[in-house]
Amino acid sequence: MQITIKISPQRIADLMVSAIEGNHMTRAWCAGVFVRGSKEKTAADLWYAEPSFYEGEFTIEVQEVKDEQRPGTITKHRVNQEDFAKGFSLMAKNYGRHFGDFMAENDDNITADVFLQCVALRDVVYG
Repeated sequence: MQITIKISPQRIADLMVSAIEGNHMTRAWCAGVFVRGSKEKTAADLWYAEPSFYEGEFTIEVQEVKDEQRPGTITKHRVNQEDFAKGFSLMAKNYGRHFGDFMAENDDNITADVFLQCVALRDVVYG
């Protein structure tokens, strides 16, 4: 059985704020998240907090720290709205407790970190 749900841009923005701002778990593996593509020149400073950013097409770059002992060793992951959808599906399938917390609006920094890893890394690799 397949169930389809609609996730509002506001909820995506909420999750991204939690992942990017002050999340020590995400900072352990993520060097930064940046706008790329057509929205790059028009994005606000806090683009990730704007629900309108997640409407339609978008591309972001998540920079993964590959070796903490060697600064500058990063892998760049370009993701778009389709990758976000796949990340939510992966989170629902493999990390149901976190997806349930998100759906119940009881998400926290752990939920946000799991989501960002599912989107960018296609699994929870760290933590």
